[in-house]
Amino acid sequence: MKRFLTAVARLMLLAFTLQSFGCAYSTSDKIHVQSLDPEAKLYVDGQLIGTGSGTTTVRRDQTYTITAEKTGCATAFQDTGSKFDETSALGWLNDAPLISYFTDNKVTPGSDGRTFPLTYTVTPICPPAASPALSSAASEGRRS
Repeated sequence: MKRFLTAVARLMLLAFTLQSFGCAYSTSDKIHVQSLDPEAKLYVDGQLIGTGSGTTTVRRDQTYTITAEKTGCATAFQDTGSKFDETSALGWLNDAPLISYFTDNKVTPGSDGRTFPLTYTVTPICPPAASPALSSAASEGRRS
C-alpha cells in the first residue's frame, strides 16, 4: 500500500510540474490591422505590414503606433492597447488551472499585459472627392 501511495504522489507531482510549465504562456500577440480604404498602406512602428490589411506579431507590455497612409490624404494614427488577463495569476501559470484557482490574481497586476484589442481599423483621412453627379448639377444650376 505504501508503494502505491508513493507512486500516486510522484505521479501527481510530475503532473503538476509539467502543467505549470505548459506552452500556453507567450510574450507576443498577433494583431490584425485593416483599413476602410483598400489602397491605404499600413505600418506598425514604421514597418509596412500591408496595403488595405495586414497581420503582424507584437510583444506584450509594449505600445505600438499603427499608421495608415495614402497619397493626398492625412495620415491616421492609433496606438495599440493592453489589458491584464485576470484568468492567470502569473503568466507562467496560464496552463495550471488548479494552481491559479488558489492564487489571488488581483495581487499581481500587469503580470500578463496582453495586447488588446487584437484587431484595429485605421483609415487615412481623405478630403471629400467631388462627385461627377453633383458637379454637373451645380453647373446646370448656374446656367439657369
